Amino acid sequence: MGSRAPAVVNALVALVGAAVPSDVVVWDGPAPSGDTRDAIHIGYDADPEGSAEAIFSERAANAFGPAQRGETVTVTCAAYALRGDGDTAAARTRIYALLDVLINAVETNPTLSIGASVTASVPSLRVLYVPSEQAGLEVVGTCTVEARCLPA
Repeated sequence: MGSRAPAVVNALVALVGAAVPSDVVVWDGPAPSGDTRDAIHIGYDADPEGSAEAIFSERAANAFGPAQRGETVTVTCAAYALRGDGDTAAARTRIYALLDVLINAVETNPTLSIGASVTASVPSLRVLYVPSEQAGLEVVGTCTVEARCLPA
């Protein structure tokens, strides 16, 4: 059995894409250069300066062979919002609203529409403020989606 990571990422893009408000875009990975719309990134930590964290998977060893291995797929996701006025409270409210879209999509469909052998959750969140002279305040909220995949 190959990795379930591609199926998990594709499912997250579809689920979150169907749940976002019309003023938010969902990206599979990083956004095109210069796009400053409020966004949710699947498989990207929204840090253009460093190496982007995307997907990590662990496969469990199994004495019964590769077809019987379980896998835990961890997908880094990020929400991005830009506040030209530098209003930190408004930026924080917006970023948590965007993260809630992602969390609700996972919690209402923990199988990610892949099947009963997958159970997903969002175990961690982190928010970063990035002051910018040109843009006011950029705020990034990152989270991980952990999908436990049982052998098919």
